[in-house]
Amino acid sequence: RVGPCMACMHGSHDSLTSKIRSGAHERVASEASSPRAGEPRAVVFLDVDGVLCCNSEARLEAAPLRQLRRICDTTGAQVVLSSDWRRNATLSRRIAASLEETGVGLIGETPQMEAVGHGQRARPREIAHWLSWPPRSWKESVSWVVLDDRDLLAEEGGVFLRGRHVRTFFRTGLTAELADRAIATLLHGPAESGPGSRNGGAVGTTGSPRRSVASLQSLLRRSGSRRRLSSSASEAGPSQSGAAAAEQGAVPQQGTRAPPGGERR
Repeated sequence: RVGPCMACMHGSHDSLTSKIRSGAHERVASEASSPRAGEPRAVVFLDVDGVLCCNSEARLEAAPLRQLRRICDTTGAQVVLSSDWRRNATLSRRIAASLEETGVGLIGETPQMEAVGHGQRARPREIAHWLSWPPRSWKESVSWVVLDDRDLLAEEGGVFLRGRHVRTFFRTGLTAELADRAIATLLHGPAESGPGSRNGGAVGTTGSPRRSVASLQSLLRRSGSRRRLSSSASEAGPSQSGAAAAEQGAVPQQGTRAPPGGERR
């Protein structure tokens, strides 16, 4: 008997491989677009330096990782990476692997945006954009919190994060007390403003997730207008910064810009 020609066999193999890859991609995309069944709809926007990494060696530390796992186990939350680590291929792979080993679900990252004006920083707007992206059906009712050691409330668009920003400190990172605050925010909503509020300086009034998304969309429209008027201000040359990337000798991914020199990520 004459068997099938090698070209046909090769073509069939390529077709099968393509279908397998396509199916896997669709499955991953579907899993990333919605929370796992039976769990509260919750997202943790995660910075790394000053939260999980409290050193200049890009070393993730066990104690903060355990606290992050506790947050996710208690609330059913999954992580969206908002740290500048996502701008660097080596560091991005490292945090993804560490979260997987810890048992924390990583469902994506915020978009990489340029600041509107000189000296401005774009992280609150990046979080806003992620929340406004489709599919909006579950994001409109999602509970979310931001873990970051930067004073995001003082950054462009940061006022929206009041009550949802749990600010850490670089030397101590994510502690048990701060993890408790994050859990309370995810389960019960943003903290009320005023003395003795549970979220320290990052406080605000309560509000529905749907109203939050609407506020974000308004913020994005205003930011877009300012960006068109201030496009020349965002053309400052890129520079490498951050002790973690410097220690590793890593280079930011092509098409992205490193954060301004000397500033913590």
